[in-house]
Amino acid sequence: MAILKFDKKSDFVNRFTLHPSRSFTSASDGSVTGSIKLTQFPVRTRVDLDDSSTFQQGTRHSLRSDQYVQDGSTAFDEIGAVTKYVWNVWWLQTFVSESIFGGDGGTGGDGGDWAYSADAVMADVRNVPIFGPDKKTFEITRFTPYLETVTLDTTAGIPTSLSISSTGSYRKNTIRKHLFRDNTGTFRKCDWAYSNAHTINFFTASSVESSCAVIYPDPTGSTGTANYRPDSGFTFEFYINPRYTTDGDAEEFHAGTILHYSSAYALSLVSGSSRALDGRPDGFRLLLQLSSSADATPSSITIGSQPSGWDKRMVYSSSDNSLTKGKWHHCAVRWGGLNVQEGTGSFVIDGVVDSEFVIPSASITAPPGQTAYVGFAANTEDANALFFGNYYEAANTGSSDSTKDARVARFFNSKAVTDEGVMEVQGAAGALAGDPVAYGFTHKLNAELHELRIFKEYRDINQIGDFRSVGFGESQFATEKSGSLALYVPPFFIMEAPDNKIFFRPFKLSTPVRAQRTPYQITMSFNNEGFVLNHSNFFRDFVTKRYPRFFNLTGSTSLTVDGRHANDQLRDDPAMNARNFLILPNDNGSFSPDYTLLKTGTFTLQPTTASLLRRFVNDRSVTDLSVISLNRMLGGRYPKRRGGFAPEGSLYEPAYPEVNAAGEFTPAFWSVWRFDESIDEAGDWDAVLESKRVIDPAWVDNMLESNSPSTPAELSPRFYVFEATGDESSNQAVFFNVSNVFYGKGIKPGTVTVSDTNVMGSNNKISIVLKDDGFGSLYRANSPTPNKLHSVGNVFYNNGIIAIKSPHLFQFGSGSFSIDFQGTQDVFNREILVEAPKNLLNTSSNPTFQKLAPTDDANETADEFVYITTVLLHDEDMNVIGRATVADPIVKRTTDAITFRLKKDF
Repeated sequence: MAILKFDKKSDFVNRFTLHPSRSFTSASDGSVTGSIKLTQFPVRTRVDLDDSSTFQQGTRHSLRSDQYVQDGSTAFDEIGAVTKYVWNVWWLQTFVSESIFGGDGGTGGDGGDWAYSADAVMADVRNVPIFGPDKKTFEITRFTPYLETVTLDTTAGIPTSLSISSTGSYRKNTIRKHLFRDNTGTFRKCDWAYSNAHTINFFTASSVESSCAVIYPDPTGSTGTANYRPDSGFTFEFYINPRYTTDGDAEEFHAGTILHYSSAYALSLVSGSSRALDGRPDGFRLLLQLSSSADATPSSITIGSQPSGWDKRMVYSSSDNSLTKGKWHHCAVRWGGLNVQEGTGSFVIDGVVDSEFVIPSASITAPPGQTAYVGFAANTEDANALFFGNYYEAANTGSSDSTKDARVARFFNSKAVTDEGVMEVQGAAGALAGDPVAYGFTHKLNAELHELRIFKEYRDINQIGDFRSVGFGESQFATEKSGSLALYVPPFFIMEAPDNKIFFRPFKLSTPVRAQRTPYQITMSFNNEGFVLNHSNFFRDFVTKRYPRFFNLTGSTSLTVDGRHANDQLRDDPAMNARNFLILPNDNGSFSPDYTLLKTGTFTLQPTTASLLRRFVNDRSVTDLSVISLNRMLGGRYPKRRGGFAPEGSLYEPAYPEVNAAGEFTPAFWSVWRFDESIDEAGDWDAVLESKRVIDPAWVDNMLESNSPSTPAELSPRFYVFEATGDESSNQAVFFNVSNVFYGKGIKPGTVTVSDTNVMGSNNKISIVLKDDGFGSLYRANSPTPNKLHSVGNVFYNNGIIAIKSPHLFQFGSGSFSIDFQGTQDVFNREILVEAPKNLLNTSSNPTFQKLAPTDDANETADEFVYITTVLLHDEDMNVIGRATVADPIVKRTTDAITFRLKKDF
């Protein structure tokens, strides 16, 4: 053995940053995959080795019989298995004792078989329960800021059920007020707001209404001046993503109509010939019907065969499989009349002419062989409406017999005007009182769309290409509107929308109409925690400033209310379900909106509470037209708790922008209200309620069937959620909490994927995939080319918090969810270089040591050597603090210099 002084220059510490992948899935049945066990003890017993089927990796077994929890979820063991094992051990001890002290030679004192009991003891080892702590795991948890209902005893000893702020609501505001504030300027879109970028979503399922449509009024009076009815030329432009297909491989894809104007045009989505590996259609095409051919139902037309009958002569289609399932396509269908391109029209898909057609007519609104539009003839009226998302299946008759009256104008009757705020359309006989009868909506679209445009002219390929990837801004829109632009639905959320009746609880509409200034109905949300989309705010036609009638998309008022959560009850209504899925986040990365179109009134960078721009601001009160603020959702109301709070003591946040004493703007959206921890010493119950901000007993007295926020009976808005929490920011949000046990130092930016493959209520039709952009923002990523700028939430990498703010994803993860990401973990490695120099370490203190040649090779020149088997590291007191043993002895000649590299991870 030789001792050499170690040179610290040969001591290195290396750091390696690793990114281990993690995947976690939560199923609707409660099962999970990807959880992390708190203890990791891979133990094998002798019995396990004999029978590998009984072995469970990473578990220990226990004989404890603690009965902490009867369901076994956190108990240390199952009592029955332990009792059986202990019983057999007792019998074995009895048999052995009797055999030693005068027993019957191995048969047991009572005639039993001790050998059998011994076998039973050994066999039962494998059935001994798993040690309780080995069952415990870490999971990724989902939470929402909803209220909780608790039962408290008053000072009189009377149990009272009350709704209080939940842990989720506290956690939400901790995230909102701290993480969002601290990461502003670092993360993209780090505000309590989401992007104003949406798609219009139509789909069919047993859980949603199929006999529905979005209907834009277009009164004409047979003058030929209808806004949405082009005569001598047209161009229909839109983005479409055929996300949905059939439920089974044996089913036919049912034609779904995009646009329908009776006796003028019908544009539909139909399937192509392509099939996916599962046998279901994944290729699609467009079907165009013009003039009187538009009166034939789309499903009755067979593409490729010679049309039979006058009603199918003007039918055209794009090429087979010109559209692909799950991909965004820009589509333009155009025709300019007999004097443009010699009457040739075309389908333009993604900027390229896909197919052409010839229309031998001067006008698409005149039946073949006629030159004048048929107005009031044979009890037939003008179309008076544009149907969007479905096909109106009826003759537009003007019969006075109400049981047969199918006049389109009846969709815009006096009742619809009062309840829904749509414009009134007069029929031939004047005002109309009710909806049409004897009609059908059987061709609901299965696709998502946005950027819907109708022009009354033929647009050339350059005009289409110039604004294919960008929306119309303020200046360009003015130019197009002065030209042939007839309809433009982006869709954007806007503050202006017609006053209408609102739901203040499930299946109950308010009596008066109210203005809606938020993406969803705040009365339902802050009264019952339920989500009801304010669809009118997203469907403005910017050309005519008209708003559509949402037929069979409003919601039922006849279903029975029960004690379940409001959202669970609302899903029982197919019309409400279809309504709430009508708007989804936009993931089209081939398109960028131009938000200057949203400027209204006097533009200012610091809008006031009275401004129509106040919803388009970030958390610092600065105008940002690309976002929809989720702060101050009550919009100027001053709700007061029953019997308390004078107006000056309201829970409402102060008006904004507010200037402090130093003349500086203060944040407008952070509630400064805090919970009062004091409780009246005299035990006054009202003081306790007041101090804890719980709903007072008077609210419970006004419940119909439940003491949860699901069914309040008051007709006037009380905003119970606001009263319980003091928080008026949006509560339609979803959060995921990821423990650092999963990711270590932090989540690697750009690696997060959060999925819900079956959003609750969609009947396995809607799948939402969210990804992070590497800068803290979540975006929808269901298409191959998503738009990373359209933010729906945020990821806080160092805190393990995922926040989904978009209220349109309020159901996300409520049934099941999966989260994939890469963590960040630093592994340190100490590297020590120990040198055995030449001409040193050539002898041994072993008395048997002899100088011999290392080998008997004829070319060997060395006449002595040593074997090195171990390297020891000593401290200054010669204590061994490290040891490295080589696998095989290493030969060192006198002339050899050997360096040993020692590594240790820590």
